[in-house]
Amino acid sequence: MSLVHEAVGEVVFDSKGVFEKGTKVVMVPNTPTEQHHIMRRIT
Repeated sequence: MSLVHEAVGEVVFDSKGVFEKGTKVVMVPNTPTEQHHIMRRIT
C-alpha cells in the first residue's frame, strides 16, 4: 500500500509550459516522475 497525500493549488510558474499561470491543479507528490535502476513498480 502506498500513502498518497493530495493537495490543491494554483500554478504560479511552469517551466515546461504545460499549465497556464493561475490554473487550478491537484498535486499528488507521490507520483513517480523518473526511472531508476533500483526502483521498480510492484503491482
